[in-house]
Amino acid sequence: DNMCLDAGSYMANFAVTGSADLAAGTYTMVPSTSAPGDVGPFVISCYSAVPLLVKEIPVEGSGMHKMIIRGSWSRKAGTAVGCPNHGAYHKNPTYRLRTEIKSRYDSVGIIARVHVASPPGGSPGGAALNVTLYLLPIGGDPQVPPDASPAGPRPPVVATSNGGIYETETAVLEARLANGRRYVLVPSTFDPVEVEFVLEVYSFPRCDIRQVQ
Repeated sequence: DNMCLDAGSYMANFAVTGSADLAAGTYTMVPSTSAPGDVGPFVISCYSAVPLLVKEIPVEGSGMHKMIIRGSWSRKAGTAVGCPNHGAYHKNPTYRLRTEIKSRYDSVGIIARVHVASPPGGSPGGAALNVTLYLLPIGGDPQVPPDASPAGPRPPVVATSNGGIYETETAVLEARLANGRRYVLVPSTFDPVEVEFVLEVYSFPRCDIRQVQ
């Protein structure tokens, strides 16, 4: 738990934390409402014995193209196969990313986030998740080979969430893609479970994304 200060229980129109001795560094402050959908302006006041620099963090993917992909790990489709420990990781849902051969930009920046979809009236499940980006060989098959793994070594792992360690609720990676190359994005669960997911991909400039499995 990396929490330094907390206002405690939600109160109407007002929240205040206690005080703490914080080491020099960078911290993230998150104001929130108790119920979703509450809107309105707010003011944050910070008091310190030394000067502070407080600035807003841009929303994830700000200024980038966004694509939302809804999919599922399905036993019927043969994609509820789990991590490499279960021997069929390469059958997970797979998405090909292709960048333009000619572009005025040197590379393409992407952020990919996967989370379990919330059932109607419910909350997301606790499946452990990973998302990994692989570089495809030039002219190669847009499928990952049977021995693929978020831990590598082949095909080359460009980026993987949380260092390849599966984590609950959400998994996210960031990467830069070379122009004129093809990649595959593979979201997976640790155990073979049947559940729906949402894959959010932010890119700039825009890259082509298509499901291949």
